[in-house]
Amino acid sequence: MGFVAITASLFFLLNYNLLTNYLFILSNHQTFKITEWSIGTTIYVGWLDILEFALWVGLPLFSLSIFHALRVFRKITVQNDVYTLSASAYLLVLFGLAFFGRTVAETARLWLFLTPLMVIFAGREITLIFRKSPWNAVMFLALIQTVYTFVIKMWQDFL
Repeated sequence: MGFVAITASLFFLLNYNLLTNYLFILSNHQTFKITEWSIGTTIYVGWLDILEFALWVGLPLFSLSIFHALRVFRKITVQNDVYTLSASAYLLVLFGLAFFGRTVAETARLWLFLTPLMVIFAGREITLIFRKSPWNAVMFLALIQTVYTFVIKMWQDFL
């Protein structure tokens, strides 16, 4: 009933037709779909999606999480703890989504569930770098993310 009431209100007050707009958006979205996935296209789009995701979450945060996950992944053995398996799964899921998920753009929204893992692994990596001073690690990460945000703001073509 709430959905019907809101939809009717939008239709009568703002002339917003939910069904027509949905069909229009869906038709535009289908126009940009890749119809034939060759190996070259898959690799190109996969790396492009990783780059887009890294740019939107922040290169410093993304880089630290990848470095840490790679470090942990190299140490994987038969008997591992949950943390090691999580870091390894993070890498596998990230690259699996990039190269087998067939996502074309929109990774900042679609891969949002990876962000908490990324923050955990980036935080762990930075505390390993700053072993003696964890607060300096937190401040360093906040600083580089802030600088990165300003750099994006300065040179991104926001309209």
